[in-house]
Amino acid sequence: PGRQVFAAMKGQAWAPSAVALDLGKHSGLFAAPREMTEADIAEVIGRFADTARAAEESGFTGVQIHAAHGYLISQFHAPFENRRTDDYGGSLANRARFGLEVLRAVKVAAHGMPVIYRLSVEDFFPGGLRWVSNIVWGRYYIEVVRDALLKGGGWPATWFSVLMIFIIGIIFYLITWRKMRAMQLSI
Repeated sequence: PGRQVFAAMKGQAWAPSAVALDLGKHSGLFAAPREMTEADIAEVIGRFADTARAAEESGFTGVQIHAAHGYLISQFHAPFENRRTDDYGGSLANRARFGLEVLRAVKVAAHGMPVIYRLSVEDFFPGGLRWVSNIVWGRYYIEVVRDALLKGGGWPATWFSVLMIFIIGIIFYLITWRKMRAMQLSI
């Protein structure tokens, strides 16, 4: 899950950039992540594909990729969490690259099984995902996913974001939904 790994878990937390969670006195509950190398990125993409293959072999009839709510793929999208200067950071297209590579690998491994892609709409914290960016990303992802694109959003990266999720979250969902419908994107 990127920087959302509990400190009590064994191993090293990986994230797009070495940006630790800052939740005040609760920050110590989470491991300080290290920036993923390109080899780490390739390994994680392979793990997503392996998991989709295992799901198919186990009799599942579809899989969902969770790229929302501050988990690893979502962290690649957000400028605050992704400070990379390589092909996986910077521009909207570069920040979408990891998620698109995961999605393509899963589609190949799933052998035609439906794949749902859950994409965050708004993070509600400075430097997080913005709904305007996600309208653009909706176009990138719908071209590849073709099965279903779900919208999600918000996660408690800061105490302010917790408040914002509950107060104005629904407004952004409705605005984004209407804009995506106007652009004739499947939702």
